[in-house]
Amino acid sequence: MGVVIGLGVRLCLDPGARGRLARRGRRPGPSGRLMHSYMLRQWVDDEAIAWASHGIDAGDAGAWKELGLTPVEAERQQALGLGAMQTAKAWWRAGIPVDEVADWIGAGLTPEEAAEQRAKGVTGERAAVLRSLRKGEDLGSSAGA
Repeated sequence: MGVVIGLGVRLCLDPGARGRLARRGRRPGPSGRLMHSYMLRQWVDDEAIAWASHGIDAGDAGAWKELGLTPVEAERQQALGLGAMQTAKAWWRAGIPVDEVADWIGAGLTPEEAAEQRAKGVTGERAAVLRSLRKGEDLGSSAGA
């Protein structure tokens, strides 16, 4: 069995994915346009559902993933009006190594704040610790929702 996504195209999903998509349709969630972006790419696993649940288009999710961000972190950046490329450029301009960007973002700092902290000797590893603590807060707040 599959899901018809338009123009007679049928996408075959495993039974678990069909159920998750059906449940998603019964409560507020991603728009039809957003879900269509995932269907076009035939990306319908749990990871896709996580990105879509945070309002991230499938085309953008790859760029955010390449930066090392989670769906929650990418959603925060988009709420600031920033796309993945704008985010990457801002951090590059601030002199933050690309392999540290996700940890600083996850820790809740702006590029300028991260540059100030690095100048004071705070390392990317410290940012990673703060990020992991913040991820725990995100899980706690979403569990209660």
